Amino acid sequence: TLVIILVVILVVVVTLLLVVIFAALVIILVVVLVVVVALLLIVILAALVVILVVVVTLLLVVIFAALVIILVVVLVVVVTLFLVIIFATLVIILIVVFVVVVALFLVIILATLVVVLVVVLVIVVALLLVVIFALSFLLLL
Repeated sequence: TLVIILVVILVVVVTLLLVVIFAALVIILVVVLVVVVALLLIVILAALVVILVVVVTLLLVVIFAALVIILVVVLVVVVTLFLVIIFATLVIILIVVFVVVVALFLVIILATLVVVLVVVLVIVVALLLVVIFALSFLLLL
């Protein structure tokens, strides 16, 4: 009976030892699983953060590029309008100068014609006076 009791105690002790080892293995597996899941979640979160940073950076780059393009277009439009205004001003100045020059030319031509007419009139009057004087001199004879 002592042997049976020893065998029973040995079986119980071995069973308890196996249960403890199995429980320890289960606990170790659960801890490893929790650690792996936690690391996986950390990696996924880090990847999402990196993706978010990249997307936000690209969005900011696109917005900045759009603003630069808009500023360049506005600058080109403003410079073009400025050049158009300068060109229009120069055209107006050239037209005014042309009109003044033509007017002066016409005034000079008109003054020349007046002088020529006055000279012709003086010559005609002088000839007329000479003819009248000659006729009256002839009539006196």
